[in-house]
Amino acid sequence: MRDYSAHRIAALLESFRDQLKHAARNRDEEAIHDLRVSIRRLSEGLRVFRQFFPDAKVKKIRRHLSGLMDHAAAVRDRDMTLQLLADAGESSGPLATRLQAEREGAERALHAELRAWRKRDLPARWPNRLQL
Repeated sequence: MRDYSAHRIAALLESFRDQLKHAARNRDEEAIHDLRVSIRRLSEGLRVFRQFFPDAKVKKIRRHLSGLMDHAAAVRDRDMTLQLLADAGESSGPLATRLQAEREGAERALHAELRAWRKRDLPARWPNRLQL
């Protein structure tokens, strides 16, 4: 089971790193959604297989992932709300204008965070910390 968990976490980590790079290059809704999915899957995998990895390292990694997820969620939540407004025929009102401005600010914050992640390249160090 230890080998399986290591293999599974390595695959989830690789997927997360790919989505991290993709989201840093693309600012579209799909890239942000895919990043969020990869964060959730990796975080859940670490939770499910936590008995096979150093507890302190897993907690620290999950804390990093949670912070990144918060940034991505700020953008995604506004995307979803803007889509609901558009579906209701309210895509040009003051609420939509304010939400679009908020989304742009959240997107800038997310991309600053993504640049910081890529610069530090934390995920590249995680396999050693998890003893994969």
